[in-house]
Amino acid sequence: MNNVTLRVLGVGLAASVLSLAGCSFGQNTSPTTPPPPPPSSASASASPTVPPTPVPPTPAPMQLQQFAVTATATSSYGKLPGSSWNASNAIGAPTISVCGDNRSAWASKRKDTIETLTVTFATPVIPQELAIVQNFKPGYVTKVTMSGAGREATVYSGPAAPQTTCPYTMLIPITGVDFRVNSASITVDQTSLKNWTEIDAVRLTGTP
Repeated sequence: MNNVTLRVLGVGLAASVLSLAGCSFGQNTSPTTPPPPPPSSASASASPTVPPTPVPPTPAPMQLQQFAVTATATSSYGKLPGSSWNASNAIGAPTISVCGDNRSAWASKRKDTIETLTVTFATPVIPQELAIVQNFKPGYVTKVTMSGAGREATVYSGPAAPQTTCPYTMLIPITGVDFRVNSASITVDQTSLKNWTEIDAVRLTGTP
C-alpha cells in the first residue's frame, strides 16, 4: 500500500513540474511599446491665429492752393487789361520781389479813395485762408468778402493798419464758411494814406 501511495505522489509531482515548466515567470517575448505623449497645445491647434486686419485711417481732406485767374476793380490806373497798374496784374502768382511802386501790380485810378479789387479762382473750395500780397504801402485793406453759388460771407473787417514789412503778405484765416467760394472782393481805404496801395497777387487756400 505504501508503494502505491508513493507512485501516485510521484506522478502528481511530475505533473506539477511539467506545469511549472510551461510558465514564463515574468519573461515577455514581445515587449510592449509605450504610447506616444499627448500633443502640446501649440501643435494641437488646427491653424495659426490670424491677426485682425488693421482699419486704415480716414484720409485728410485734400487742400488746394490757387491764385486768382481773373481780376476786376472799381477803378484801375491802367485802363486796359495787361496795361500798367491794371487790375489784371493781380492775376497769378506774385511777380514783384522788392518793395515799391511797380507797374506790374494793381493800383486804383486815384490815391485818396476807397476801392475794391475783385478776383476769381478756378476751383470753388471751402475756404481756409486768403493771402493778399502787397508790394507798395501795405496795410490798407479794410474789408474782404468771399462769395460763391449765390452766397457771400465777410471774412475780414478792420481799420487800416500800415505795415513796415514790404512786400507784405496779409494772411486772413477763414473759419465758419461752410459753402464753396470762388471769388474774393478786397476793399482798400486810401483816404488817410493820400497815396496808392498796390496789390501784386491773391491766393486762396481751401478744400474742394
